[in-house]
This record gives sequence, structure tokens and C-alpha cells, in this order.
Amino acid sequence: MTGMLSVGLAVLIGWLLVRSAGARVGLKPRWAVWLFEVALGVGSGIGLTSAVYFLLLVGQIASPAAIYITDSLLLLVAAGLLWRRRQAKPAVEASGVEPAAGFRWNWVLGLALLLGWLAVVSALVEVAQANPHGAWDAWSIWNLRAKFLAGPGKTWENAVSPLLGRTHPDYPLLLSGFVARVWKASSDTGTLVPVVTGFLFAGSAVGLLFGALALLRGVSSALLAGLVMLAGTTYLVESTAQYADVPLSFYYLATLALVLLSGACPPGNRGRLLAMAGACASCAAWTKNEGMVFLALSLGCYFLMEWRASGLKAAFERWRFLVLGALPGLLLVVWFKFFLAPPTDPLLRQTALKAAQKLGDLGRYAQIGKALLAEAVNFGGAVTHPLLLLAILAFALRFRAEQRYKRLVLYSSGTLALVFASYLAVYLITPSDLAWHLGTSLGRLCCQLWPGFLLVAFMVLGRLEDATVVEARVAGRRAVRAKRKERGGRN
Repeated sequence: MTGMLSVGLAVLIGWLLVRSAGARVGLKPRWAVWLFEVALGVGSGIGLTSAVYFLLLVGQIASPAAIYITDSLLLLVAAGLLWRRRQAKPAVEASGVEPAAGFRWNWVLGLALLLGWLAVVSALVEVAQANPHGAWDAWSIWNLRAKFLAGPGKTWENAVSPLLGRTHPDYPLLLSGFVARVWKASSDTGTLVPVVTGFLFAGSAVGLLFGALALLRGVSSALLAGLVMLAGTTYLVESTAQYADVPLSFYYLATLALVLLSGACPPGNRGRLLAMAGACASCAAWTKNEGMVFLALSLGCYFLMEWRASGLKAAFERWRFLVLGALPGLLLVVWFKFFLAPPTDPLLRQTALKAAQKLGDLGRYAQIGKALLAEAVNFGGAVTHPLLLLAILAFALRFRAEQRYKRLVLYSSGTLALVFASYLAVYLITPSDLAWHLGTSLGRLCCQLWPGFLLVAFMVLGRLEDATVVEARVAGRRAVRAKRKERGGRN
């Protein structure tokens, strides 16, 4: 019970901080703002308390009392910031994206989404109960390190011991640190905390996607995205594995969604949203090595995009908010990687000559392509495959990206494409057996990008509301032509 109290405190801290930063976003519908902020608060609270706990460990003052004291201080600070924000003069609200007359069958989509997710959650709970320790990497990497981090004294140093060379002691510690924090606070290293953490991240990713699209593209687009996400069985099952890939997908999605929202909110709120996006990108870097690539590429892509669109001075003015938001987490990651974690990644110990030889091996390209095709086919069921559903929606709704979002959608899609390209490049030069490497990681890498990919996809797809308007106009024109023919026949 005390463990769930500690989890709840982390979530509450994150929500209050997000609420204090985004209380004047000025978008509609308001319930979508609340949903987005609650979902974002889950990941923000987990990331912040994980980092604070690690600092307590390094300072040799980590104890249940110290954890609750720091949580209480963070809670007071977050509440104070929210109170101060509410005392400020409210910003002028921007008009929402929801059309005057919404899609009339939204209630059907909503009911289908609710029933679908109830069935999925029930099935995932059964999977978690049958396998409470998670999959292989959960107990050999993430939860093992969490137990070291939750141990007495300097036991935490075992989590970064070079003796664990085959289980990646250089991996960042957001997930393991949060689980260890809760275990330490509750003096209980049971299986419930990793399970709940995995479900929290998966559920928050769904809420974040739904809330962002409801604000940016309307409720019908959010409902359709929820249904398509429901069809991605590989991603859903991954939430029970207790790996860091679903948390990483959350931070990828949060970064892109906040940048997109910055283009829709009033100018006075843009800097806060960009700073929050930078903080989420740094949380991705604190979650897994791939997150460091995402952080670098997201910062670089945003600066280049703004430079091309607005010039160097304007680009720097906006880009600095991203950097300032990312800076605390980035400093923590750099300190951990260069001064604490041993350099055990076999990719770094490979010579440039061997890597170049592999780049020239065309057979490796073919092998990666076949594995990628197989992974895409197996990502969902045959009839309800999410890529098939997206293709049907693209045919029915066409592509109708709004002009004001095109630049930011280009940033989001470019960042994801470059991250994916970096993943494939690692496969090309990996010193490990390529078949083994692909078989054990490609599906998880696809899961990392999946929510962000859906966000971009529904930002460029047409809306059901637009299709309804077009149908109404076509029907009206047909009716006018019919009346004209009828009059002509009478004459």
C-alpha cells in the first residue's frame, strides 16, 4: 500500500508541475487539455522523482524518510507554482479546432473505443498476473538494477558495475531508478510496482495521443487514433514486459506533441511548451541509450527547421527554450555516462575498418529489410492490422494537413525518420550476430516509435468532420442539379 502511495505522490507532483506550466495553454476542448496534462504529468512525475532519487543515492542520503521529505518539498513547490500561475492574469484563449458541428457518429467511435480498451486491459492484466516478473530483460537488466539501487549503503554501485557487461550497466536509470525509489520508500521489492509502472506509461501514452489530437485535429481524429492504437498488438503486449521501450515511446510522443501544441497556442505560452518538450526529450535520454539519439536529433531538427523558416535570430529565440528545458536532464545523463557508467557497449569497441566492411555488405541490407517486413506484418492481426487501417483511412479521408502545422509536422516526421534511420544504421554495423540482434530488438524499436508515428499520421490525415462537410456539399450540388433538370423538363 505504501508503494502505491509513493507512486501516487510522483504522479501528483508531475501533474501539478505540468498544470502550473500549461494552465494557460488556451486551447479547447477543456477536457482534452485536462486529459493531456494528466497523462503528461504521469511521465513528468516519474522522470523527476527518478532523477531526484538517484541524486539522493549518490549523496548517500537515500532512505524512506529522505524520499518522503523530498517528495513533500517537491509537492509544495509544485503547488506553489500552480497557485502563483492562477493568480496571474489569464491569457486570451485561442479558438479550438473542434468544428461547430462535430461528426455525428463520434458516440459510436467512442463506444467502440471504450469497449475495445476494456477488453485489452482485461487481457493485459491476465498476462501480467501470469508473468509478474516480466520478460527476459526485465529481470536481467531493469528490475535487477532496481534492486541494486534500492539496496542499503553503496549497494547501488553494483548497478553500474563493469561485471554486468552483458546486461548493459551503461543504460540510463529512469525506469530502474523510479522502481527502486518506490521499493525503497515502501521497504517492499514486490512485483506490483514494475507492473503498475508499465501500465501507467502505456495508459499515459494513449491519453497523451488522444488529448493531443483532440486539441490539434478534433475529437473524431483522436477517436480514430485510439482505435488504430488498439490494433497494434505488439505495442500493447510490450507494456507487460516491464522493459524501458514503452516509457521511451511515451517521452518521444510527449516531445513531439508539445512542439506541435506550441504552434497552436497563443505566442505568450509557446516558450513554456517548448521548455516542457525539451524536458521530455531529456527524460527520453535518461530512459535508454536510444533516447540520447532522439534528444540530439530533435534539438537539431527543430533548430534547422526554424532557421529555414524564420531566420537564424528567430530560430535561436525559440530553440533556446527547448535547450533550457532539456539542460538539467542532459547534464544528469552526461554525468552518468561519462563519470559513472562503464563503457561496455560492444558497438563502441568495434574498429572503424570492421564497421566500414559491414556497410559494404549488401546481404546485411537484405537481411534487415526482410526482418523489417516481417515485423511490420506481425505488428497486428490480419484483418485489423493497424497499417491496413491507416491505409483505409488515407484512402477515405485523403491527406489534409493544416497550413499552420505543416512546418511542425515536418519537424516531427523528420525527427522520427532520422531516429529510425539511426536504428537501422546500428544494425548494419553491429558486432553482434545480426539475426540474433534483429530478432531480439527490432520489435521493441518499432514500439518506441509507434505512438509518435500515429500522432504524425493523424496530423496529416483528413478529418471525419471535413469529409462530412464535403459529402453535404456534394449532396447539395446534386440536389440543385436535380431541381434544375426537373424545371427544364417541365418547360
